[in-house]
Amino acid sequence: MFIDSPTEAANVEGIVTVGGWAIDRASTSDTGVSQVHIYLDGTAGGGGTGLGVAAYGGDRPDVAAVYGDRFRYSGYNYSWNSNTTSLGEHTLYVYVYSTIAASWSHYQRQVNVVDTTAPTSAISTLPETMTNPTFTLTWSGNDNGTGIATYDVQVRDGADGTWQNLLVDTTKTTQKFTGQVDHTYYFRCRATDLAGNVEIWPNDDGDTYTHIKGFQVFLPIVLLQGIGIK
Repeated sequence: MFIDSPTEAANVEGIVTVGGWAIDRASTSDTGVSQVHIYLDGTAGGGGTGLGVAAYGGDRPDVAAVYGDRFRYSGYNYSWNSNTTSLGEHTLYVYVYSTIAASWSHYQRQVNVVDTTAPTSAISTLPETMTNPTFTLTWSGNDNGTGIATYDVQVRDGADGTWQNLLVDTTKTTQKFTGQVDHTYYFRCRATDLAGNVEIWPNDDGDTYTHIKGFQVFLPIVLLQGIGIK
């Protein structure tokens, strides 16, 4: 039995393939193995968390070349979502059931769960024009690792303006904003996750913009006729 991936003491994040091959060399007709189970941070029945059952029977011509053709379909793999696990060192336990010995044996692999991927976020799109200078901004984000910790939100007055902080290190996802009539405002946000990864600011004009139009008053024109007004 061998664990191909992850390698010993590897840094892992996101979806991790736990894979390798498993045989019982005492078998004379097939691989001698029927099941492979994966546990985390402890043995089965000894405090370990059962992650799931690996798919078994993958084609391994490299194994067959060494041990014989009956062991060819001995590969296993399991997709583990390490995002559901805390950051730091963990131990994977790979359990193999031998149909020859009618018993389980297990092998271990140390890994280090990390989060190096920045989150993503965006401010919801605003109408291109508004007549009310006071409106509400909303934003949201996504992080497949440790989760989002805070947001930074900025505003720019005009296409040639300078980005200014509106909110810094906030956990809010909404904010009222009041601008000036006949001004165009651009908005952008970025997120920081719990591992300290910071999203890059969006380029150019940010996430969204809006132009505040003034109220236009139309006065009726009254045509006065026949009353001596010329």
